[in-house]
Amino acid sequence: MAKAMSSLEQEYFNLARNGLLWENEIDLFFRNACKVVSDALGAERCGIFFLNNENKSLRQITQYTASNKSHSLGLNLKKRNYPEYFDLIENTRLIAINDAKHDNRSQEFNTSYFEPLDIAAKLDCTLIKTGKIIGVLSIEDGPNPRVWNEADKHFALLVADLVSQRLLYEELKSKSTYYSELSAFDEALLNASTYCIISLDESGQVRTINQAACHLLGYSSEDIIGKDFCANLLGVPSDDQLKNENTMELPALLNFDMFKQRIKEGHDKDSECFFRHSHGHNIPVSISLSEFKKTDESVSGYLCIAADITQQISTRKALQEEEARYRFVFEGSADAIFLMQGDTFVDCNKASLNMFGCSRGQLIASTPMKFSPEFQADGRRSNEKALEKINAALDGQAQSFEWLHCQYDGTQFDAEVTLNLVELHNQPHLLASVRDISQRKLSERELAETRQLIVQKNISLALLNEHSNLLRETDSKEQIYTKTISILQKMPQAPQIAIYDIDDSAENMTLFMQAGFSIEVENQFANVPLNLDIHNEITKSGTPLYIPELLKDTRTLPHLREALIKLGIRSLAQIPVMEKAARVAVIYLTYTDGDCLNDDDLETLHSLGKTVSLSLVNAKNRSELEFIAHHDSLTGLSNRAYFHQQFKRDILKGGYEAAALYLLDLDRFKEINDTLGHFTGDKILQQIGSRLNNISNEKEYLISRLGGDEFIVVVYGVKTAAEAEDFARRIITRLQKPFKIDDMSLEVDASVGVAIYPYDGLDSNALLRSADVAMYQAKRLGTGFAFYDQDRDIHTPERLAMIAEMSSSISTGQLFLHYQPKLNLLTDEITGFEALARWEHPRLGLLGPSMFIPLIEMSNSISVLTEEVLHQALAQQMQWRKKGLDYSIAVNISARSLVDDALFQLLKDLLDFYDTPPKMLELEITETALMHDTYRAVECLTQIAELGVQLSIDDFGTGYSSLAYLQNLPIHKLKLDREFVMGMLTNEQGALIVETIISLANGLDLEVIAEGVEDKDTLDKLRQMNCHMAQGYYICHPNSWESIEHWLTRTKEIS
Repeated sequence: MAKAMSSLEQEYFNLARNGLLWENEIDLFFRNACKVVSDALGAERCGIFFLNNENKSLRQITQYTASNKSHSLGLNLKKRNYPEYFDLIENTRLIAINDAKHDNRSQEFNTSYFEPLDIAAKLDCTLIKTGKIIGVLSIEDGPNPRVWNEADKHFALLVADLVSQRLLYEELKSKSTYYSELSAFDEALLNASTYCIISLDESGQVRTINQAACHLLGYSSEDIIGKDFCANLLGVPSDDQLKNENTMELPALLNFDMFKQRIKEGHDKDSECFFRHSHGHNIPVSISLSEFKKTDESVSGYLCIAADITQQISTRKALQEEEARYRFVFEGSADAIFLMQGDTFVDCNKASLNMFGCSRGQLIASTPMKFSPEFQADGRRSNEKALEKINAALDGQAQSFEWLHCQYDGTQFDAEVTLNLVELHNQPHLLASVRDISQRKLSERELAETRQLIVQKNISLALLNEHSNLLRETDSKEQIYTKTISILQKMPQAPQIAIYDIDDSAENMTLFMQAGFSIEVENQFANVPLNLDIHNEITKSGTPLYIPELLKDTRTLPHLREALIKLGIRSLAQIPVMEKAARVAVIYLTYTDGDCLNDDDLETLHSLGKTVSLSLVNAKNRSELEFIAHHDSLTGLSNRAYFHQQFKRDILKGGYEAAALYLLDLDRFKEINDTLGHFTGDKILQQIGSRLNNISNEKEYLISRLGGDEFIVVVYGVKTAAEAEDFARRIITRLQKPFKIDDMSLEVDASVGVAIYPYDGLDSNALLRSADVAMYQAKRLGTGFAFYDQDRDIHTPERLAMIAEMSSSISTGQLFLHYQPKLNLLTDEITGFEALARWEHPRLGLLGPSMFIPLIEMSNSISVLTEEVLHQALAQQMQWRKKGLDYSIAVNISARSLVDDALFQLLKDLLDFYDTPPKMLELEITETALMHDTYRAVECLTQIAELGVQLSIDDFGTGYSSLAYLQNLPIHKLKLDREFVMGMLTNEQGALIVETIISLANGLDLEVIAEGVEDKDTLDKLRQMNCHMAQGYYICHPNSWESIEHWLTRTKEIS
């Protein structure tokens, strides 16, 4: 690669001012010029060619080859072989070919010239003298292409011009002429130079000056020619300039002889001085002075060449400032800092000399190996390892490592070394930093030795750590003792071990676990009397008791001591296991050697005993916490979370193909809490578990409390419906017995939902949901228990969709009423109608109440449905009144609506809105709805009755209520269940029941309505029984009001 531009200029300057070359033979100048160009540009070849024979050939007068550092000549290029190249040099001053193989201008050279000589790039400059091309400066490189940059080209042109000047100078010398006699073209050639070129006579008078010099000095040539060079052109620097620019000091009255002497003294280095500008300021220049000699070797004049170095001075100043800062950091560092070239120290700071105990002369030019022992701490030779680190750093890989160094006197010390690659004066260097870490290494060694002493002093420390880790999550006493024995057996003095539990009376010890003894010995020492003196001593201190020589000990019970001695035991230790300051167990360690434990061993045993004690307490606490987490605090039964976990484990562990889940909910339990208080309610809940316990002797079962008054019983292995029903009846029977609470005897019923695994659910959550649905079905029907029936499960996707569609059905007019007339059997007149909801479902068609009312009753949509039915019924009744028809209207009310606090206000608002006489509205409530929550039902019915609304019990006879019970309710009418009415003609007992109910109702002043009248005979029989009202298909099917109105008209016409 070519040198930097400033370096190329310097090479040119050195060549131009070398007087010896100018005065010696011209061939020597040519050879030297070719070598300088080759070296400066890093090119393989450089040669000079001259044109001859009418410019038809180029003859090589010299060529320098860098690879063998030799000069040669003789190459001759003919125009007929290379016509395009000759055309180029005639028309182009500079020819730069970067890639000869692919450049069209060099194709004629490739086969015969470039390829045999491995030439890949070419840079040629023409030589011009007196306006004519006289030759070529040819620069060639290979074997790879290269890009000739602008600096390369500029340097080549300068040297080509210098060769031309040297030819011109040679011609001048031969003709004894002066510069003033040069041709106009030669003068133009000198003026084209960027350097100041001034010729002087023997006394120092200016003969000629080129344009570059005139421009720099601010003079014209006429102002200078003939003037004294020193007096007019040299400047005297100020003190500041001398200090800042470090130029050669020239006295004010310097004459030409003194100037020549000064320049001569600076021949081996750059000579610098100041030119004085015409305006008076100084200009720093680099200057050379060469002699012109005549044929007799006498001096005829001088050639002065100078270059403006203002920019170089500025750069030099910046570098000096940078070096000063670097030197400040370099010398101020507490760490030793070296500058290395290769593996040799070339500079160092003061800290380095202090660290290595030597002088600068003893350190500079030496290598790191001089200050290193033969081997490093890792066993490697220092010279091999140092060379490896240095080479890696020179490759650009920063190094940081520890090193064993030596001071100059051989004293070794530990150091931390870093090596980083830096570049100084275009040369790679290493910046090495060395820090003495002897104190740190000493501390590390002392710490390691201390640790080793600790380990050597108490090798049981690792065993204690292992023991603690083993017992951290251990829950059972057996596991705690088993793991403790395994640790004790790893101790240096491995003992025989026996662990005894101490009974509550503290009189005996019972063997819990042993290791190392035979079965016979185990049986012999299964129960051992407790030595109370030793027991009290150990309990009080909490530390192990050590008996180093059993033969000499008098504290051990005599018969026990004799038995142990017979077994070859010479010493023993007792480790107490404590709980709340009481000893609950003891770990016996017996040894066949006497006095084999030291103080450290006893301290280890003490720590081990405390770990065992703490682990037993923690295990007990975890067990208690786990019980609390999985059991109900009030009843002691397992809770919901435990039920879900245990059900899965039991099914998998037992491999059961089926199981029955019973969900219990206590009926009217809220009334007990509200009436007798939660204390009494809690007492009942506490007895539930004992009532249900032992529910089966032949099958596995699980009892859990879900919360509130809900309980779960799971019986595993139940495969048939009959078997499942049997357990359901057992549960209900056990709960029907009165509960004794203090002096009270309370009866509590329960509703039980039954779900069968796996048919009603594949996991505990699904099974519990199914049982919950069944339980509410049992509660609604009042049957005590009910099996899960998917057809009655509103939470199936189809039923959930139907419930969700209820609200939109009202707003879109899908919900409407049909009416069924009620016949007064005493007057044979229609006195009222029952309103029956119908749903014209867009997808399922017309739905009767039995197809959607039960679903709606089990959702929050029942309140919306109830309000809509009341609206439509009262609106229709208002239309009747407007037509003069005095009909009452009856509406069914569900159990959920009956306990809805908003029902009363809704009725009041609607009666006012439709201006309906309250007695013309009749609400029908099923018997089971009354029994669902009697207290709230009675409260709600009383409020409604006070409005004047008529109340009737629907489907009377299907529930558990009695007429005596009903006399306490604000009821006006009873509706006989259709099952009684439809079967009374064929069932005498049924007819007797109907007649009895009618008779008793009359006595209570209650009207009786018989529904389900399907034929005339039934109607006549009811008249005979003095029944008040009847309705049924025989009288009229439910229908729209338009159809009923037609029916009424036809009936009147028939009458």
